[in-house]
Amino acid sequence: MALSESVRKQQCRHTRLGASHDMVTPHPLRTLPAKFIVRHLQRPLPLVIHSWLWLAADTNDVEVKWLCLHAVLELNPEHQAARAASALLFQREVKRIERESIADRG
Repeated sequence: MALSESVRKQQCRHTRLGASHDMVTPHPLRTLPAKFIVRHLQRPLPLVIHSWLWLAADTNDVEVKWLCLHAVLELNPEHQAARAASALLFQREVKRIERESIADRG
């Protein structure tokens, strides 16, 4: 696979994840860390995965964490760290929603 074809496939993946160029408001992935990742898209797959994991760990935004972990799992569905982080994030969100639901009732 030619390098340009590999980069184009990566860009298509990012577009599906919500980083399209036609958005009116800047997407959270359009930040300095995102530029770091885009620079690394031309590098070997382990470095690309590591970059996504770094961005997931670097942000407090739950949506961005989901997007980053989804990108890792799309590249490597068997990635244990991304699977564990996704499960933990899911559990935290379920607990948060339960707490909000209880607070709304009470």
